[in-house]
Parts: sequence; structure tokens; C-alpha cells
Amino acid sequence: MGVAKVAAELRQYVREKSPKELIETLAQLPPLDVERVGEQLYRGKWARWSGALVDISDDDDCYSLGIRAVGGGFFHVTIRLDDRHTIDHLRPGDHITVDGQIVGVSGRGGVDLVRSTVILEET
Repeated sequence: MGVAKVAAELRQYVREKSPKELIETLAQLPPLDVERVGEQLYRGKWARWSGALVDISDDDDCYSLGIRAVGGGFFHVTIRLDDRHTIDHLRPGDHITVDGQIVGVSGRGGVDLVRSTVILEET
């Protein structure tokens, strides 16, 4: 997963207000450069985005949340198995805010976050 390689000491937040904005910035590049440049520009930076929880899956070594962001785009959040208690109450369709560190950007439209705090928004 490469989580340990991303520095967590300082929180420098991206300017983009949604994954869609971030991907649109990268879309101006040649397709084969998107992931490499995305890594250089965004890996290790932090994002605070809101959206609707689409799904939660249980992988072998973590939980994965899929979120459709307010403002457009899609992002994934990885939660450690030890932190299950922080997401047990969530259900698909819940509106949540996530504060997390970017570990990957896909040219196909996704952003991956780790070391995340997930907050259920009151409706």
C-alpha cells in the first residue's frame, strides 16, 4: 500500500475542492504522464472533501470506502482493520466528510486517501 512512505508530520492541503478539480488539473497533461505527475504534485498532501458513501468493502488487510464527492469526482479511503470502530456506524448513502492524506491519483478519475478521519454529517 505504500502508506509508510508518505510523510504525515506536516499537513499541507491541496487547493482543489474536490477530486474532480484535481483530475481536471491533471487532464491537461499527456495521458501517459498523468500518474507520474500526479504522484509528484499530490502524493503526501492532504485533502478535506465531503461526499456520499457509495460502498464499504473488507479487503485482507484494510477496509476501503468509496465516496462520490460533492463537487464531482470519486475518491477511495483506506482504513486500517484496527480502526473499524471509526466506520462501523456508516451506511451507503451517508454524507461524510473525510480529512485524509493522498497516497495515489489515477488518471482514470480516482484519488486514494489514507490516514483519514471520517466524520458522519448530520442531515
